[in-house]
Amino acid sequence: MSFASLKELLSYPEAPVDFLYELYRPGIVPLLLYLGLGDVIHVGSFSLAEDLSLDCHDSTQQAEWKRWVQVGTGLFLWSMASIFALTRLSPKVAESLFAIAVTIEICVARWVQESMLEFMVVSNTTLFYVMAFGNLGIRRLVMAPCCAAIFANIVASDVAMGLHPISAWSNRPGYLVLFFLVARSRHLRFKSVFDAQSSLVAEQEATQALVAMICDAVFWVAPNGDEILRSDSRLDELMGCSMLGRRLSDYMPSEEKTRFWSTTASSSSVRDRTLDPVSLLPSTLCGRQGALVKADIFIVDRRGSLPVTCEAQQWGFLMGVRVSSSSTAPLPLNQEVQEWAGHPYAPVHEDISPLNVSIPGTEHGSVPDTLRSVYLREPQMHACSREELEAAILEGACHMSFPPVQCPQAQQTLLTTLALLYESAAGGALVCIADAEAFKQVFGDDQLNASRACPALKSSDGGYMTDRLRGIHVSDACFAAAFRDFTRHSDDDRWPEDHVDARARGRPKDGAILLSKSGYTMKCAVKLLGLSPAAAWNNVGTKHEAAMSCAWAVLGSFVFVRSDSGSLHLLLRLGQSLHVFALQRDP
Repeated sequence: MSFASLKELLSYPEAPVDFLYELYRPGIVPLLLYLGLGDVIHVGSFSLAEDLSLDCHDSTQQAEWKRWVQVGTGLFLWSMASIFALTRLSPKVAESLFAIAVTIEICVARWVQESMLEFMVVSNTTLFYVMAFGNLGIRRLVMAPCCAAIFANIVASDVAMGLHPISAWSNRPGYLVLFFLVARSRHLRFKSVFDAQSSLVAEQEATQALVAMICDAVFWVAPNGDEILRSDSRLDELMGCSMLGRRLSDYMPSEEKTRFWSTTASSSSVRDRTLDPVSLLPSTLCGRQGALVKADIFIVDRRGSLPVTCEAQQWGFLMGVRVSSSSTAPLPLNQEVQEWAGHPYAPVHEDISPLNVSIPGTEHGSVPDTLRSVYLREPQMHACSREELEAAILEGACHMSFPPVQCPQAQQTLLTTLALLYESAAGGALVCIADAEAFKQVFGDDQLNASRACPALKSSDGGYMTDRLRGIHVSDACFAAAFRDFTRHSDDDRWPEDHVDARARGRPKDGAILLSKSGYTMKCAVKLLGLSPAAAWNNVGTKHEAAMSCAWAVLGSFVFVRSDSGSLHLLLRLGQSLHVFALQRDP
């Protein structure tokens, strides 16, 4: 076997530690409790008087110390089980502690046996424990030193018990090779599962993005073809109420219900596989404020596609709704609204009154329909402390969906900006950090953007803050002082008329600060114009809306937004998802 082949055999691929740890984490506490129980009850096999006798021979004293060492090992394992049960350790720390605890248990068990028979029994169980140990999925970086210690302990204990080295080690290399093959096979399996899961997540995000281009809302329906089992916020916004658990046909006019039921094949039988997998049904829905909404309903029949024992078998149809461009016809008050009155599945209308519909012939003409809000998906929300975010910036955090920042310069800029917002900000602020080229790709040249409809930047203070911070690094004390002055808002959100710098007097304190990942400003106190809305973040103002749009448009950016009340968030885009990290305030 060549050196390259041997290296390839030994350096097998492994899944990330976060993924591996979640696989065996549920079994850590029961395993440690079981091993500790076996050690603790060892002392119970002897009479308490004999174990506590101080008036005994040397051999008895030696046996007594062996028993209490084993009991102490059991108590140690119980304490480790308590730590795992009561605290949330990081995967790397938990993996190391668990491996050390099991290694200590395996090694101690061979030295506390009082007879050759007991020693031979433990020797056989030791190999079983080692094989099970390698089957868990602990990484080779942690497993290798633990296994080296275990097999060195096996040799030492064999010699100490008087076993001949050759006869004792006749089968040890075979066990070592078998252990390596078991661990390698298990890791290759886990790696394939992780890769498949990652591919499914990426495929799901891409599919959702593609479906979002076609449908305004997507939802799952029960096999009966009517009850909605899983909905999204866009459907709720369209219909004016939460649609989870409700029947879609209850939101259709009477003449549309029969067509809908016939399309979904209201009987429980599964349709012929030779038919088209997707059906298109032009229909009408009763949306919010009692308006009839013309919509195309895409229907995918998934009944029978999954095994009967599969839990997801309850999802019978995947449906999508695409609203027609001219689909907001108000309901006649005397007909449809009365028909819906008191219905258990009636939509929740904000206000159904003559003022909300067009009434020809009134003194002032027709009252126009209310404009609709745009339908946007909600961002993925996370909560973390300052310390957790700092650790995620340096090493990443899979449980927070936060990728590690590879560039040391960018790491330092992010950490310094985070400290600046915690320690120097006196009010609201919006700071966007990205590569200089990423900013230029979105906002380009100011003069060119002024002549066409595309994202652009516009200084709100005539370039005062940009000039003041030009060439000053974000870690400089002068930067912190200027940032504190800029975020200290007054009643009119302007620099005071008696400010020491005449260029700042009376100018607005408004806009974002754009930082390159090297830590230098590219534009300050700037308005972000022409960016498309990115997500639906409820109960926030325009500053947070601008932060979402910027994080979505500027690839690879990190956007910090601080409100006047002191709440701080970090936004970043990962693929087709927008993630918002809510930071806890310092006590």
